[in-house]
Amino acid sequence: MGINTATKKFRDDVLELINKSGLPICIVELVLSSTLGAVQQKLAIDLQTEAESEVAKDAESIQPD
Repeated sequence: MGINTATKKFRDDVLELINKSGLPICIVELVLSSTLGAVQQKLAIDLQTEAESEVAKDAESIQPD
């Protein structure tokens, strides 16, 4: 499955889950806000890890054999 198809499926699945949850929309908003915060934190960690990995790779490629 390509990234576009996977993204559409993910979005559709989330919307279906929200619609079928039976929760009041104010609770859905609360949960989504909390979840977004967790996702943003995970993204920041992943970006930092990736940047550190790139720096390490660059350092390895510069060192003489």
